[in-house]
Amino acid sequence: DELVRDCGCGSSVNTPEEFFEVMEGLYNTWRKDGTLPTLGDKKKVEFYSRKKQAQRMANLIHDYLDKKK
Repeated sequence: DELVRDCGCGSSVNTPEEFFEVMEGLYNTWRKDGTLPTLGDKKKVEFYSRKKQAQRMANLIHDYLDKKK
């Protein structure tokens, strides 16, 4: 929930009914327009991407290993 709020995109649901409503809305938008809206803070979305997080983790590991030498 916090990640979705921080990035300003996506949906966070708590029930199967809420999930269905969100998915149905996205599907109907896609059928009508042929696309889905891209929302949110692109820089934050990129920051939380797997690629960026793996890069950050690798840097922490390298820094740790360099300090042990």
